[in-house]
Amino acid sequence: GKSSVARALVADAALARDLGGTVHFFNADDALREARSQAGPLRDAIVKLLPAAQGPDGSLDQVALASAAFSDPALLKQLELLQWPVARAAAHTARDQAVAGGASLLIIEAIALLSSGLVEELDGYLILTLPTAERRERAVGRGMSGAAFDLRDAAQHGLTEALLAAGGVEV
Repeated sequence: GKSSVARALVADAALARDLGGTVHFFNADDALREARSQAGPLRDAIVKLLPAAQGPDGSLDQVALASAAFSDPALLKQLELLQWPVARAAAHTARDQAVAGGASLLIIEAIALLSSGLVEELDGYLILTLPTAERRERAVGRGMSGAAFDLRDAAQHGLTEALLAAGGVEV
C-alpha cells in the first residue's frame, strides 16, 4: 500500500543520491491517530461532536468513530474540519525537520488531500490505486470488518477520480 511504497522510496539510496539529499516520510493518518489519542483540544472537540465515541476510560473508540464518520457524510466533513488543521501543522513541522535534516524530498501520506488543504502546498502527488477486491482483502487482513470496509469505500467513492482531475499522477 501507500506506506510500503513510501518506505521503499525513503530507503532507495539511488533516489537520494539522484535528488542530492535524503528522502523523508510523514504519515498524516498516524499524526491524527496520535493527536486523537492524547487528551486535549482535538479529542475534546471530537467527543463534543460525537459523545458515543468516548470510551469509559476517556479515550476515543476509533472503531466507533470510524463507523459513525463513514456512515454520515456530514459528520465525516465536520471531523475533517476539526482534524486537518492538526494534520497540516504536523506536516509543516515534518517539513521543517526534513529540511533541517538535509532532505531533498518529503513524502506525505494522506488520504484526503483535496479536503485537507495540503494539496495546494505540494509540488506534486501520486495516487496509488488498487482494485476494490484487493483493497478489501488488505483491510480485512488488518482487522477491519467487511462491513466497515464497505462503509469506508462508499464514503470515499469518487476520491481517486477527483484526485486525478486535480492533477495527481496514478501509480
